[in-house]
Amino acid sequence: MELNENFSNNIWMIRNDGEILDLSDRSVHPCLRPDWKGKVLIKASSFGLIEDLIWYYNNTRHKDQKKNIKELLSMLSYYEDIDYYLTKENLKIDKYETEPIGVDDLYQHIVADSKQEFIKLRRGGDFVTERNSDLKELTVRIASSYFNWFDYICMFLIQYEKYFNTLRVCRDLELTGSETVLKLNGELLDNYSVEKFIQQKGRPSVESFDNYSNKLSKGLSLSEAYGVNNHRHNINQYSVYEILYEEEL
Repeated sequence: MELNENFSNNIWMIRNDGEILDLSDRSVHPCLRPDWKGKVLIKASSFGLIEDLIWYYNNTRHKDQKKNIKELLSMLSYYEDIDYYLTKENLKIDKYETEPIGVDDLYQHIVADSKQEFIKLRRGGDFVTERNSDLKELTVRIASSYFNWFDYICMFLIQYEKYFNTLRVCRDLELTGSETVLKLNGELLDNYSVEKFIQQKGRPSVESFDNYSNKLSKGLSLSEAYGVNNHRHNINQYSVYEILYEEEL
């Protein structure tokens, strides 16, 4: 795909099976913020959450995530009319007749799985592409745990290499509360040469992981890896974010 220099094709998502998702029809990434809860959450349509939930429903590859998103949409339909968004996407749900229980918990479950499955990419900035920004810089924001994104970032850069000179890889501030810049072989991935990144030897890892990470490193959802009742405890207990290292295979 050719990039349009007239400020389109500025943002993408990469799914943890390597699928590159073009978001040229949007100005911001879909985002399920973990700090949304209670009254904020049940007024979801006022800040675009319904549309973002439907985006994740359409683009996740996990059946359990689809099921949970559909259930959350059913819950939220009790509080406000979301038929416009559902009709637009031809999505049918069962509406609640009584006030649902567990809305916040289900939402956090969905947030955790979405953080694990996708990363965000933008040219020319972290959250907004400014007209005076460097369009030759790509920013990658990661919120997952234990998954090695290196190969997929490389695949993206090889496909679009002529459009980028430098790369920045950091934690996703919106989703993790941290914007720590990650390291590769002791070097910060900030203003890092794209050519150098692509030419790295071995298997550089975009996240550190240990023996708890085997299932997540293979791209499973949190529920598939740890079980429906245990996934949130385990992912919080064993998350390791900030270190990049090279693992020779």
